[in-house]
Amino acid sequence: MAYERLASTIDRWIQAEPRGLEMTSRRRQGAVLLAGAAVTYVLLGPAGLGFHWTPLVIGLAYLAAALAGGRRGSYWSTAVVLSVFGLGPVAIFALEVDVTQAAAYTVCLGLAVLLAAQLAERGWAISATAVGAVILALGVVYALQPEVELVEEPAVYAVALAVVGALRLARA
Repeated sequence: MAYERLASTIDRWIQAEPRGLEMTSRRRQGAVLLAGAAVTYVLLGPAGLGFHWTPLVIGLAYLAAALAGGRRGSYWSTAVVLSVFGLGPVAIFALEVDVTQAAAYTVCLGLAVLLAAQLAERGWAISATAVGAVILALGVVYALQPEVELVEEPAVYAVALAVVGALRLARA
């Protein structure tokens, strides 16, 4: 019941266009991702949040883009996995929760998969393949982290988000 109310509220919010400004879902998502790229760079770079905030910050940018597309729009898989997983590194490194890194990451990934499955069952545009691909990408990034300095560079993630946003706008 709560899921249906939330979905209905999001759908109404998405469909309420400001007067004189008509944007397609893709344009909204592209614009949100471009803004998210700028915010990501500022928060992870000059503001100095640190690499452990990266998944959560990027996940929230994707969550904003997903919200801009409605529950049947795209980016929900990426948004759910990155946002929920991102709580693990933040809990360990910023909040100093006393659990092992492996435990925090595994619990957060499990929660992300469960949330994604629940939302998909209720009609949200979430793909099991996309969820798996995001988890795979996280694993690759964390595997490369100790060896490749570029992985911890905020500009890399900001540029990646900007490219996805620009491509979304170009396809609108």
